[in-house]
Amino acid sequence: MRAKFSFVLPLALTALLSAWQIAAGHPGSTPFATWAYTLGFGILLVASVWLILMGREVLNSVVGVWFAALIPLSLSLGLVNEYAPTFTSAYLGFILIGWVGIAITRFMRAHPTLRVGAVAFVHGVAGLVIVGLPLLAFALYQIRPFILGMSLGGAIIGISGMILLWQRMGRSASKWDKWMERLPWSLLFSTLCLVIGLNLR
Repeated sequence: MRAKFSFVLPLALTALLSAWQIAAGHPGSTPFATWAYTLGFGILLVASVWLILMGREVLNSVVGVWFAALIPLSLSLGLVNEYAPTFTSAYLGFILIGWVGIAITRFMRAHPTLRVGAVAFVHGVAGLVIVGLPLLAFALYQIRPFILGMSLGGAIIGISGMILLWQRMGRSASKWDKWMERLPWSLLFSTLCLVIGLNLR
């Protein structure tokens, strides 16, 4: 019971934070970036509730992996549109190709290395954008340091995703279970950092 509570509590708080961010809007953002951020936090909200209702099996679901990929992709697209707008169209093209690529390798049962590689590449690029663009914006523009919360939140999401992929490629079940116990808390902390970065920049 205690283990279940420690799994559900951070996910419930993540869902509440995401819902609040959707309702509060995204001050200072362009309309396109607002749409992208809203999509990212909306999927984060749905994913948190889905994990609460269905448990860890969601992370083994083909649809779950494909769906969750939209979280970093949407958030990074919002940042690109705000701080590197000339690359918006090109990055949107990358997102579409990457998301379709993940779907093809997942639903068509491609070789495990190819499936993991597609997810790792797409998530890795999105993670670098989420971490790097706030740092660049802080260095070049008059933006308060709170924007670095976006970088920290993105780094946590990226590292968590990479660890999950790495463990699924051959780590023991016990180590997988230990990381799974920490995943909801890292998701909560990363969401909190993202919310702080968006609202206090």
